[in-house]
Amino acid sequence: MSSDVSDYYLREVRHRFSLEKQLADRALAQVAGPALSTALSGDANTLGMLMKHVGGNRRARWTDVFANDGEAGRDRDAEFEHAADDSPETFRRVWEEGWSAALAG
Repeated sequence: MSSDVSDYYLREVRHRFSLEKQLADRALAQVAGPALSTALSGDANTLGMLMKHVGGNRRARWTDVFANDGEAGRDRDAEFEHAADDSPETFRRVWEEGWSAALAG
């Protein structure tokens, strides 16, 4: 792949990611912190779990993009489990770290 094409592709993907993040951030701003840990039905994922998953996915897939498969050091299953240190702040930290990796460049 030529450098010009790959550079264009990455710019375009990151632009679209930034639009997706803006939309998601506006939706999350409407949710009070403690509600991030509330499931809407029995075995549904909470918004906090989804934030951990999306953040983990973005970090894994977009750190050293094209250099690794993104799974090294990642515990995907744990992203869908309640952890003792889960809080609105930890959800937001993982969310922002993942998006930072995806939008870097």
